[in-house]
Amino acid sequence: MLLVGIVVAASAVYAGWRVYEAFRAPDDPCRGCQGCALRDAQRKVAARKKNCEKFGGTK
Repeated sequence: MLLVGIVVAASAVYAGWRVYEAFRAPDDPCRGCQGCALRDAQRKVAARKKNCEKFGGTK
């Protein structure tokens, strides 16, 4: 019974941590990580989209 309680408590802590992380950075799929090529590619696409919208282009 003690083992079940420990597993349930650990699961609740983990779920709480994941909810906290989700609310901390809702628009950031990388959750603050600065080190991967995917993040760089997403930034380039976002900058290109922002510039196109700024100057009236479609894409």
